[in-house]
Amino acid sequence: MFTWLERGPNDKITVVTSVMARKLKKFASEIDAKVYDEMVRVAKQNGQSQRHIIEKALEHYLHNVVPSQRPVRRAVMNAFERSVTRNRDLLERLAK
Repeated sequence: MFTWLERGPNDKITVVTSVMARKLKKFASEIDAKVYDEMVRVAKQNGQSQRHIIEKALEHYLHNVVPSQRPVRRAVMNAFERSVTRNRDLLERLAK
């Protein structure tokens, strides 16, 4: 069993317990020195590990940023273009 503390909104500390061991992968990468220094400062300031900060940043990027950057499906764009063509006169009058 693993237990750790996480700081949530409004600095509320939550005790998290997991009965399953998390499988970890080691990786190395180079990042901008200023970003690294800020991450280290924030981790110390919040009592969090650097690993925690990096994991949370990657989770946020993968679950929030990446989905919002997916291209629009071709069928959706075709429908939009047909609508604009069909309603061009109305759209021009509304623009005035």
